[in-house]
Amino acid sequence: MTDLSPQQQMRQADPLGDRIHFVIALLTCLAVASDTAPTEIAFAALSACFLVRLPHIYRFFHSFFRQTLVWIIIFWAAYAALSLLWSIDRPQGLQELLRIRFFLLPLLIYPVLDRSGKLIIALLLGVVILHASQLAELLEIMPASWDRDRYVRTRYGGWNQPVVSANLIACAAALHLSASLAGKGRLRLFSIFGLALALVGLILTGSRGPWIAALV
Repeated sequence: MTDLSPQQQMRQADPLGDRIHFVIALLTCLAVASDTAPTEIAFAALSACFLVRLPHIYRFFHSFFRQTLVWIIIFWAAYAALSLLWSIDRPQGLQELLRIRFFLLPLLIYPVLDRSGKLIIALLLGVVILHASQLAELLEIMPASWDRDRYVRTRYGGWNQPVVSANLIACAAALHLSASLAGKGRLRLFSIFGLALALVGLILTGSRGPWIAALV
């Protein structure tokens, strides 16, 4: 019996892989709010790193699979795959199914989740960069990377569609709000500034659904 956390045990079993894994996880969190290509490349690199390390660390995942939410996601994904059997448009259904691969992200970063604070900072920094792309689009420095004819001309999503950007920004707003309420000193100040920035970013997207999600 050991008092070490699963992540510490994984680090002991594969120290070099742990360092590489953490760097790739940071880059992936940073890229989540970016354009499609960087996100896909980072996710592929993280998946490859995870698979390479798996033979050395697989025995430390018992606590991960004890969580109820994990099994809910697994059963939901299995049902989504099974639904292809009665789908009237299987190619479209398969395309939709492939999109849920990002639900694997918690599993892929689990080996380095003991440094979640730094991963969250990387994620929030990525959203700040997204805000910069929104500003660039607003000032017409950068053209819209999505089909603007499908949206109102005054909606600015940066290098993502407005709804996609709004969902990401709403998540960041929730993190900023939590830190601004629970944090102290400099952390609280940065969090309040980040929350204000996120609210402006949400307004620029013109999306209503993420506002409700952010309030919830």
